[in-house]
Amino acid sequence: MKNFELCIPTRIVFGKGRVSEIGSYAKEYGKKLLLVYGKSSTKKSGIYDTVMKSLNEAGLTVFEHPGVKSKTLPILTICLPIFLVRNMT
Repeated sequence: MKNFELCIPTRIVFGKGRVSEIGSYAKEYGKKLLLVYGKSSTKKSGIYDTVMKSLNEAGLTVFEHPGVKSKTLPILTICLPIFLVRNMT
């Protein structure tokens, strides 16, 4: 086995209403964001509106990739959108 080092910093934020803080956390990582979500439950629950409001208030450019199936997550379903967002000006 080759030597390697893996660092996976994780921040987990819990609590009622905390999802509205997502923009302040996301902007620590850059100005563009790829939002990946499924077909309808995200919007029906109201979380989509809360997340988008927070991201917009944080001044982030949001690229959306809706309709991802929950049971499967093929590599191209995520890799292609990431490539496109990284190469947009």
